Amino acid sequence: MKYAGLLFLVLSLPSLADQPKTPAPTPWSFPPLSNMPTPEPPLTPQPVPVKLPPLTTDKVYAFSFPDACFLLASPAGLVSVTQEPGPAKIHAKFLDGPDKYEWRTFSGPAVFTVTAIGTGSVELLVVKIGAKGEADVARRTVEAQLGPRPPPEPPTPTDPLFPLAQAAYSADPSPTKASDVLVLAQVYRGVAAGMDATIKTDQDVYTVTQSVRKQKIGDRLAGVRTVLNVELSKLFGGDAAGNIPIKALTDADRAAVVSLYKRYAAVLETLK
Repeated sequence: MKYAGLLFLVLSLPSLADQPKTPAPTPWSFPPLSNMPTPEPPLTPQPVPVKLPPLTTDKVYAFSFPDACFLLASPAGLVSVTQEPGPAKIHAKFLDGPDKYEWRTFSGPAVFTVTAIGTGSVELLVVKIGAKGEADVARRTVEAQLGPRPPPEPPTPTDPLFPLAQAAYSADPSPTKASDVLVLAQVYRGVAAGMDATIKTDQDVYTVTQSVRKQKIGDRLAGVRTVLNVELSKLFGGDAAGNIPIKALTDADRAAVVSLYKRYAAVLETLK
C-alpha cells in the first residue's frame, strides 16, 4: 500500500504539457527599407538577409527606432554615426532611395544617420537601453565605400577664396580636418548637383546645405565654412552684419550658387 500512495501523488501532479509557456521575446530589428524590393517569403520560414547597396559618400543611411537605444559600429573608422531625438526632418540622398535629394521625416525617439568615411564592411549594432540579451540587439552589415573623388578643379593663384580658406583650415585644431575638408567639398558638390526649382528661396540654400553638412561632419570646420557663408551673403545682398533678406531665387541666382559651390569645393580639395 505504501507504493499506492506514491503512485497517486505522481498521477495527481500537473502534466508539463499543461504548464503555461513563456512567449518568446519579440526580435529587436531594423525598420524596413524604403524603395527596396521585398524578397519572396520562403516556404519554410527562415531569416531573410537584407542586401543593401554600398554606402557611398554621397548617400546617407537614415533610420529610426521606437525605443531608447544607442548604435555601435564595428570596426570603428569606416562610418560616421549621428543620433538625434525624433521627429527629425532630413534632406539627403538616401541609401534606400532614388539617386536624388529628397526630404524624409523620421519619428524616433531615436533617429540615426550613418555616412561613409572609409571603405570596408561594417556591422551596425543598435542596442536597446536596458538590453538583457541578444534579442535586444539589432544587427545589420553595411559596405562603406569612399569611391573615387571627382578630379579637382584647381583654383587659380589669384582666386581670393584660396588664401582665406587655407588660413581658416590651418588655424583649425580638429584632428579629423584632413578627411572632413574633403567630405565638406563633396557636400558642396552634392548640393550644387541638386540645385533645382525645389530650392525656392535663399534661405532654402542655407537650410539644405546645413542639413546635409550636419549629417556628414557635424559642426566641425566652422572657420572654413564661414568663408563660403560670407560669399553667399554677398551673393544674396546681405548687409555688413550678415543679415540676409528672404527672397525668391531666379534661375540666374541658382546658377550663381552652383558656380560658387563648385568653385569653393575645388578650393577645399587643394587645402593642406
